[in-house]
Amino acid sequence: MEVADKLAKKRSEIKVLSNQSNLGKSQTVSKGIVASAGDWVVVQDDDLEYDPADIVFILENVIKHKCDVGYGNRFGLDNGMIYWHNFVGNYFLSFFPIFSLFLK
Repeated sequence: MEVADKLAKKRSEIKVLSNQSNLGKSQTVSKGIVASAGDWVVVQDDDLEYDPADIVFILENVIKHKCDVGYGNRFGLDNGMIYWHNFVGNYFLSFFPIFSLFLK
C-alpha cells in the first residue's frame, strides 16, 4: 500500500482503494472496476506474481492489436517468480476434473 499511496499523492488520476475486511478477490476486483473512470483497468496482486513492468507491454499489445482485454501469463518461461511446485500444483488442479472422469 505504501507504493500505491505515494503514487496516488503524485498523480491525481490514481485511486487507492482498500477493504476494511477481506472480501475475496472477485469482490475486490468488482469494487475496483465500479470505482474506475479511465479507459483501462489493471488488476495487480500484491504478491508480485506478475512483474508490474509487464503491464506496459501487455497494454501496448492490447492497443496495437485492438483487443478488448489482455492477460498476463504467470507460467511464461521468463517468469522468475513462479516455482516448480506451484506449476505442478496448478497443472494438476486444472486437469484433475478431466482425470477424475477416468477414475470412475
